[in-house]
Amino acid sequence: MLQSRPLPLAASIQEKLPLHPELKEMIRRGRLLLQQPLSSIKPLILGPCSIHDPETDFFLAEKIGLLQKEHPEFLFVFRCHLEKPRSNHYWRGFLMDPDLDGRCDFEKGILLSRKFMIALVEQGIPLSYEFIDPFLAPYVDDLVTVGIIGARTVYSQTHRQLAAALPMPIIFKNSLDGRLDGVLDAMELTQNGFFAPKMGPNGAEMVYAKNPFTHMMLRGGFLGPNHDQAEQGKKRIENRGLKGSVFVDCAHQNSFKDPALQIKLFEQILSNDSPFIDGIMIECHLEEGNQPFSKKPKRGLSITDPCLSLVQVKQSLKVSKTVLRHA
Repeated sequence: MLQSRPLPLAASIQEKLPLHPELKEMIRRGRLLLQQPLSSIKPLILGPCSIHDPETDFFLAEKIGLLQKEHPEFLFVFRCHLEKPRSNHYWRGFLMDPDLDGRCDFEKGILLSRKFMIALVEQGIPLSYEFIDPFLAPYVDDLVTVGIIGARTVYSQTHRQLAAALPMPIIFKNSLDGRLDGVLDAMELTQNGFFAPKMGPNGAEMVYAKNPFTHMMLRGGFLGPNHDQAEQGKKRIENRGLKGSVFVDCAHQNSFKDPALQIKLFEQILSNDSPFIDGIMIECHLEEGNQPFSKKPKRGLSITDPCLSLVQVKQSLKVSKTVLRHA
């Protein structure tokens, strides 16, 4: 049975919650840093698996932002992931379903989400965002420093078109089977450019879409981890005549969603300082682990994938900095 209701135009939402010119410039500068990451500064994308409690998640983001002065060897980017790809659960993420009850009060979700994202940008915190539904991208894309196309959608022509049209660097994750072909094809298509329809602030439009700043993220697959394929990934990017960096996701199948293995891999990458790994992503929250999904979850604990605690991350960064200093 089909039930429908109109959605507000993205332009009307942006008018209600506009972005100050100074913040636009801040986001632009952050995007420049992610276009071609410097070898001396590794982007470190960290934060919860999913945003579900903006007040607590803002507190987490502030703590992550404070790490920037202590660890200038990294560029800290907050995982502001407000949509969720669902395989077997109805919750589509805070932007779609802010009350966690399946009613999908979208207008409430998008207004609260934009307020949350703007507040983070005002604190000088760069944001990553996994784009799930192309129809929803115009409501938030002006606030995002680096976009991510996930393992379930890297083969999707619609998402490749979206990635080409988005005004930011994009990281493609390898597919669920762990293969790199989907990422390479997506990078080649988006870097070469093409005409494509997309949703804009005032509705559908036809654009010439080309994004020269796309990257690869290794996240493991059905057969297990693939974080050791960074050198191979970089060579395959170059063999296609493409440009792009290689990121490693310490969560998901690279650690079998086990926080103990995730922190072990994170520390291994930090201590080895591989020239082929240009950036890192980890999932962390105020507390380690996760909890069963509910309408009133405990604060500071993931309701989706298990996360590291921020304390664990800070300890690993501190130890790694000491090791590298004396190396």
